[in-house]
Amino acid sequence: MLIQSTRRPNLGQARANHAEPSSPELATAPATDDGAEQDAGLLAGSAGDRIAHFMRGVTQESLQHLRYLSAANAFQKVGSTVGSLALTPLAIRVASDNAPLIGGLAIGGTIAAGAVGAAIGYAWLYRKDGKDEDKIKEFSKVTDSALTVGTALQSLPKFIYPSVVGATDAQVETIYNALDKLPLHQATASSTMQMVPGLIQTGISGMSQPGDSHVHILLDESYINNPRLAEGLVLHEQAHAVDYSGGFGLVGAHNWKGGFGKAPFVSGYAESNRYEDFAESFEAYNTDPEAFRQAFPEKAAAIERLSHADPLSAAADQPSVRRAGRNIGATLGKVPYLRTGLELAGSLVGPIQTHRGASKLIEGLESGDKGQQLDGKLNLATGLFLSIPGARPMALGTGIAGNALRLTSREDNQQHMDEANKWANRVLAVSAGPVGMAVGAIVGEMEANGMKLDESKGFSAEGWQASRPGKGAMLKGTLATVGGSVGGALLGAAVGGVLSGTPGAFLGAVWGQVAGGVTGLAGYSVHRTLKESKKQGDPLALTSGDKKFLGRTLGGAVIGGGVGTAAGALGGRALGQMVGQALGGPGAASVGGSVGGWLGALGLAYGGAKLGAGIGSGRLLGTSPFQPPSEDGKKPPENPGTKVS
Repeated sequence: MLIQSTRRPNLGQARANHAEPSSPELATAPATDDGAEQDAGLLAGSAGDRIAHFMRGVTQESLQHLRYLSAANAFQKVGSTVGSLALTPLAIRVASDNAPLIGGLAIGGTIAAGAVGAAIGYAWLYRKDGKDEDKIKEFSKVTDSALTVGTALQSLPKFIYPSVVGATDAQVETIYNALDKLPLHQATASSTMQMVPGLIQTGISGMSQPGDSHVHILLDESYINNPRLAEGLVLHEQAHAVDYSGGFGLVGAHNWKGGFGKAPFVSGYAESNRYEDFAESFEAYNTDPEAFRQAFPEKAAAIERLSHADPLSAAADQPSVRRAGRNIGATLGKVPYLRTGLELAGSLVGPIQTHRGASKLIEGLESGDKGQQLDGKLNLATGLFLSIPGARPMALGTGIAGNALRLTSREDNQQHMDEANKWANRVLAVSAGPVGMAVGAIVGEMEANGMKLDESKGFSAEGWQASRPGKGAMLKGTLATVGGSVGGALLGAAVGGVLSGTPGAFLGAVWGQVAGGVTGLAGYSVHRTLKESKKQGDPLALTSGDKKFLGRTLGGAVIGGGVGTAAGALGGRALGQMVGQALGGPGAASVGGSVGGWLGALGLAYGGAKLGAGIGSGRLLGTSPFQPPSEDGKKPPENPGTKVS
């Protein structure tokens, strides 16, 4: 939850002036010559300010954990990429006659290298925090420019064919001709391929490695030199790359959501597991679609849904674009590891934007600088959009909108900056999906109860300082966020599949990933905030009444937002399909369903959360413990409880 102008009172002053109120009315401290002391006493007696103070603490914890998580993610990508390059050849040599062992060592080693990289990323940030700030600021303009360019490139549809290392021109032509049978977004699902002479002697003809930055494919040279075998091998391995794009590599891939792994099977090899069933089915479908549809209608329907691209990718799928993509891919493949380096650099844009956004927002909140707050929110939203499958074009839109906001907002005009930050809040809410919309509804409900959460009234000049979390806290926060993302994606796919079959599973996995990650992060931040408040004897600690009010409000928002998300996704998808079918047939229907599902989920998530929060708080039922704000907006809310817990 992001609240503007967050500042914390001096705790020593607050303790000195805090007097526990004896009535539910707002308690004020005696007037003194020291404005900070008077403000601290005022805050100590106001339920609205206590709740705002708590929310600011949650914001602090969330942003700090997000900084460390994004740093760990960036280094994980580096570690896994380097690990894959180093360990795959080693696995082939060590286990040359054992295909399962090769795959296990290569993929397992890549994952382990990524974990080591994540640990290094956390340690690096922990040591760097608070040091060399001037150097970082000097470099910021260059970094901002590079990130702007990188974001634009990452937001555009992929059109460059995989770069093939160690191949002749004829072999590259054979591979690209096979990929030409696929839609452009599937033909570019992998980024690099490598010819491996004698790979078949290990018991495998090809291997697709899911990486954090890109998918790397190994191909046996003799198979590619054989026209009868080449197309099938390329389609099979590319199928794994398409499959991995549905989740976290092996976890939550597309094959989890389409009836794969169940009879009937297209081949004996397909019976091995659902991953190979998907790849074998994908190959057979793209070799003879009509025959596959007749024999395997359920699996064919799932593969067909994956063939429909988003509007931008569909628009880019033109012969001229494909020719350019082939030429660029082939050229990059002539320089070993060049494409790998470029893909790695591109994959780092999202985590860097997230880290930079969280850092800028913290700095802006500490200083009260509205311009920094605006930049932080926009950077953060961009990073989140880049991390959500199918949402990358929104990152480009955020950048364009951000530049417009900056151009039309003068930093010396408070009203302009406040309005710009309100728009940035909306963009940030959308970037966090239904959870972000629910948070926006909760903030709105607090304000409807008379709480001015975006005001700095009553806070001392020392400001709201974000302390560096301990190592144990950071590890727990990271695990909570990652675990929430993975669990949310799996749960969302399961629930979506029950409600609406394969399309619902796809949409549920995307929203579940976002919701689970945000929930895990926010949940642990709430835990940390409450723990630290109790530990430090915070005079602005929540009372039992505050906690009950928050519990009812948040609980109502969660239930209402959850129901609204499901209803909006299903209804929006159905409506989008109808409109798409009417405008452009089956392909447009699929795209319309996806767009409609996204819009419906966002819209009803907000509406449902707003209704649920209003009922939970008691405002809509006329039982809210708070007085509504006066006409001049200065009347504070009542105190719903006085017993400090």
